[in-house]
Amino acid sequence: QEDLALWQAYIKGVVTTDYLASKPTPRKQYTNQRRLSKPSITAKLDLHGMTQEQAHHRLSSFIANAQKQNKKCVLIVTGKGREAGKNWWESSGILREQVPHWLDTEPNKSRISTYSIARPEHGGIGALYVFIRKGRS
Repeated sequence: QEDLALWQAYIKGVVTTDYLASKPTPRKQYTNQRRLSKPSITAKLDLHGMTQEQAHHRLSSFIANAQKQNKKCVLIVTGKGREAGKNWWESSGILREQVPHWLDTEPNKSRISTYSIARPEHGGIGALYVFIRKGRS
């Protein structure tokens, strides 16, 4: 729950990426800056314009395929989200809120080692780096 609270605080602009990177968490969702300095992205999934149901299904199948193909780091683009009458930093976007939940539940949870907010050039708070576990042979 603390991980989710931190993520939501980041989305709302209460905490910074530096704070998140320094905060230890059981799932290591916010990895250290050295690891994220130049992630080698091997695949990308853009969830823009999808419903929650479509996005959840696509995310799960994308993660499963990435593991089968021995991908190491994939980029999931959720978008920053918009709510009527609010600026992007005031609204969170439903997919931006839901994707971390989906990554923390099966079958995705056992397929990934960690995930983290993307660097600005890869979408910043509207995207996540997801590090895939090696598949079992």
